[in-house]
Amino acid sequence: MRAWSALRNLTSEELRVPTRFRQDLLYRINTVEVHVPPLRRRREDIPAIAAHYLQLYARKYHRPEPVLDAATLERLTSYPWPGNVRELRHVNRAAGHHE
Repeated sequence: MRAWSALRNLTSEELRVPTRFRQDLLYRINTVEVHVPPLRRRREDIPAIAAHYLQLYARKYHRPEPVLDAATLERLTSYPWPGNVRELRHVNRAAGHHE
């Protein structure tokens, strides 16, 4: 996990600089590179992600699953989500934890 944490903060170009990261380790873990655009560029994904986390946290906290009405979905999809999916997950955790 420490390697992954260190990797998240380096660009692929920085990883190729021998003094920034062990090249033998990079060779072993650099098998697939996935570029995921920020959530603000994938607004169509927000309802499915929000529903997933609402269901997850409702089950975890033994609460009824909240229903996302049209107004809530509009607010969720219009928000810029600077914290990305992590921020959306946090908002859904709070909603799943409270009635």
